[in-house]
Amino acid sequence: MGKRSGDLEALSELLRIIRRRVPDVVAATFETSDQDYVGFVLTGVELRTQDDAVQFDPEGLDALAEETWPLTSAIGWDGVMGEDKYGHARVSLASGEGSWT
Repeated sequence: MGKRSGDLEALSELLRIIRRRVPDVVAATFETSDQDYVGFVLTGVELRTQDDAVQFDPEGLDALAEETWPLTSAIGWDGVMGEDKYGHARVSLASGEGSWT
């Protein structure tokens, strides 16, 4: 599908929300949704230390995924998220600006 108008802005806002809610985040993981060629689902966050990763509870992830759904559901596939052929994407937030890995 490629980059669409508004995808980069949605991703930037998404990363801002994740950083605000999870200050120790270094990366977020996503999978494509079951919509036609658009939409992602937040599936995980990686924190600075392994111990912190254990402390980020599933309910917190579910709440964050629900809060960010209006943004993630509107981002097109094969564009700014850089997902692999299986629909998985990992977005690094360690640098403070967000980089796609």
